[in-house]
Amino acid sequence: MTIKKDRDNTIKMYQGDTGRIRFKGFKTDKNYLISFVIYNSKRKIISEIKIYTEKQDYITVNITQDISNKLTVAPNLSYETYYYGIKKNNIDTKTEDTMTIGNSKFGEQNKFIVFALKAEGI
Repeated sequence: MTIKKDRDNTIKMYQGDTGRIRFKGFKTDKNYLISFVIYNSKRKIISEIKIYTEKQDYITVNITQDISNKLTVAPNLSYETYYYGIKKNNIDTKTEDTMTIGNSKFGEQNKFIVFALKAEGI
């Protein structure tokens, strides 16, 4: 499992690896549906993961091999930059809010950097 979230909330991992990322700061008054979305520089969605908060103040996002294999790196590059976002969906009112991560400012994108595959597995 090689995945890292920096202080600026940039996520880094190797293509094809798996891992878990935790995000904190959710309200615990009700059960929210959280959408974690990874997209490319052209705003095309690569993957969307939906998680219920279960009235906890955090969620854990599991990046499976199926997801990380979609995050490709061109053969002539050492890494590729993708982006991610988080939406909080209120099930009762059917509203959704885009969340800012950490100290990010309105309109900033959250980076998800994928490094080239280092070795093939079995």
